[in-house]
Amino acid sequence: MFSSGIGGGGFMTVRIPSKAQDASSEVYALDFRETGPAAANATMYVGQPMKARIEGDFIERKNLSRTLEIIANEGPEAFYKGPIADSIIAKVQAEGGILTHEDLLSYKPKVEKALVGTYRDKKVYTSHAPTSGPVLLHMLNLMERFDLVGEGRTPLNTHRMVEAQKFGFAARTKICDPAFLNSTAQITQLPTKEYAEAVFANLTDDTTHPPEYYRPEYDVPFDHGTSHTSIIDKDGMAVSVTSTINLVFGSQVLDPNTGIILNDEMDDFSIPGTPNGFGLPPSPCTPPLALQANAPLSSTAPTIIENKDGSLYLVLGGAGGSRIFPAIFQVILNLEWESARAHCRGRDNGIMDVSQAVEVGRLHNQLYPDVVDVDRPYGYDLLQGLRDRGHVVKSVVEAVGVKGGMLFAASDSRKNGVAAGY
Repeated sequence: MFSSGIGGGGFMTVRIPSKAQDASSEVYALDFRETGPAAANATMYVGQPMKARIEGDFIERKNLSRTLEIIANEGPEAFYKGPIADSIIAKVQAEGGILTHEDLLSYKPKVEKALVGTYRDKKVYTSHAPTSGPVLLHMLNLMERFDLVGEGRTPLNTHRMVEAQKFGFAARTKICDPAFLNSTAQITQLPTKEYAEAVFANLTDDTTHPPEYYRPEYDVPFDHGTSHTSIIDKDGMAVSVTSTINLVFGSQVLDPNTGIILNDEMDDFSIPGTPNGFGLPPSPCTPPLALQANAPLSSTAPTIIENKDGSLYLVLGGAGGSRIFPAIFQVILNLEWESARAHCRGRDNGIMDVSQAVEVGRLHNQLYPDVVDVDRPYGYDLLQGLRDRGHVVKSVVEAVGVKGGMLFAASDSRKNGVAAGY
């Protein structure tokens, strides 16, 4: 309840299998990300100090079930106009907010064909910008150029994986919401093999580099808490959905009449004239300008992967702010490594593949700060290999895989999640 809900937004990737045996599935990306109110402006938070919050308050949401029942019976229009909308607007404005009825009425979710790429013999479907789906494909394109299965999880390949993250985070600073500015060309280029080839020339095996080497252009604020669910049904329909109200309990404003906790997604916009602690200027993509369609960037990347023959392979996504797309990236690589190792040991039954790929320790370097965070015990030789190459080393994903007609689900214990089957 504290990370997501109908007071927030998110992204969804949906696979609809074809009824014809030889036809391809249809995969769609749904964008229901929050957008800035029409009255938002670039300096609305300048000089506005944050308010301290008090812990220990008891929260009771008596009316949320009634709100959900109304929406279920009357459809989405019941949320955007009528008593529910009236109550939300009244509460926001009573707290000093600028949301209006026109903002709710003009909001439209976006539905389009999913962003598609390939990784080796797999087809990867993910979400478009303003998510980090294009960045995920870029990092996979970089790692595709290495023989990870043949070479295994070596210190060198671990270094390459971290370097791909650093190039990915640098590339992320250059993209915008496609509805804002003229960023279509950059966004279209980012997930291509050609772009990865140009970047690959700068990936060095013997050493890492300071952040400026990777050519980040702007400071991009990172989003925060999320919830993710990966689902596969008996017919092969798959859904990967990530939703959020941003920080814990969102804006910490609860509308008592509807029981809805309201998001604080405006926190994901930049404040103009305020460089970050590393001197990068705020991104021109993310100031809260008076553009109702402008959505802040997101670290989410709900993803669905198919085998070469079009059958379903993996449905995954994650929660955890800026760690989301690097975690998805590593789970895909981990699954490749673990499957190869199981095959070599004569245990190619897939039973442990997904859970091992999710639970194994992960490395995270988001360029700023230039530190490799290790969240769980990791091989000493692998970490020492990073240190030898100049890395500074310090010490959540949901997935469902398909193999041999069986489903194997894993929920990341880092987020106290569970895997449920039917």
